[in-house]
Amino acid sequence: MADIWQELLEAIDEQDYQRQIENNKELQKLMKKIEKKHPSYEDVLEYADVLGECLSNAIKNNVSGSVLPDGKMYYNIAKTVLEPMLKENYEKVIEHAWFARTT
Repeated sequence: MADIWQELLEAIDEQDYQRQIENNKELQKLMKKIEKKHPSYEDVLEYADVLGECLSNAIKNNVSGSVLPDGKMYYNIAKTVLEPMLKENYEKVIEHAWFARTT
């Protein structure tokens, strides 16, 4: 089986995840709000929730037992596919959290 992780990574990240972000009106609204001023912690928390939901949906849409070898998520696939995506989400959120204010 050719490197399944490459196919999964492309399907999740480059196609579905980016589409989820671009088509999510709530996320776009939050991004505009965050970019205009120093965001509140509540803004950043909501941004993290919606961004995580986009990633979760992209993973659910593209990862199932039917596309995984033997129907299983092996460690090397999870590490190669999921870890970088989760780290990217974390970095996007933390970037805005640095400038968050309490009021």
